Amino acid sequence: MNQTSTKTNPTSTSSSSSAYDDISNNQDEDITVIPPPKMKMQVATTITFRYCHTCGYQNLFKQFSELVRTHYPNMAVIGENYPPPSLRAFLARILSMLKMGLLVCLLFGQNPFALLSIPTPRIFHWALNNK
Repeated sequence: MNQTSTKTNPTSTSSSSSAYDDISNNQDEDITVIPPPKMKMQVATTITFRYCHTCGYQNLFKQFSELVRTHYPNMAVIGENYPPPSLRAFLARILSMLKMGLLVCLLFGQNPFALLSIPTPRIFHWALNNK
């Protein structure tokens, strides 16, 4: 990096030169001394909890966040639902649909296993007889 600086001769008596020196000296002082900020920003610490909503951990999160807020009032506590992995969410939907389909078949007295050429499980016969 190539920097050039102009220096004035200290023996010169020109008023414009001394005025220039005063300005440049003041600028150097302003650069090296940084004044403290007028308003101090206090950054609050944030804790983020991810919990399983369907497993019943939401109430536990509420209790824990109240406990943290009583001991540390400046601390922010954020809770959010922990999303399951996409493959597991997909499998859960498929199983839920199969379960609903079997319940509908039970209500209407239909045997879906006969349509699929699969032997009917005993539990399905028991459910058909005891509905």
